[in-house]
Amino acid sequence: MDDVKASLHRVKQDNHQLETELRGTRIESRRDPSTHRHAATATVEQKARNLQAKVTENVDVLDRLRQERFMLLKDHKQLQQQYADVNEVGSMRVQKRVLSY
Repeated sequence: MDDVKASLHRVKQDNHQLETELRGTRIESRRDPSTHRHAATATVEQKARNLQAKVTENVDVLDRLRQERFMLLKDHKQLQQQYADVNEVGSMRVQKRVLSY
């Protein structure tokens, strides 16, 4: 739940930042249309770079999570086998005790 709240807070901050940038661009465009085109192009290019950086970061995170999931599945399988082995040994001991009575 805390992760969701943190994500929501981050999105709200991003939204506020974009809104501030947009308002700044609108003020510039009223003063000089050519400045607006240049600023808009620069803003779009910056947003594209930021988006590319986020995509790259997300791909790295996904790869790391996949590796972790693989390791967890491997560990889980080993633990299941250990449990089955211990359970089998325990069952044999119980049967021996029952038969000895």
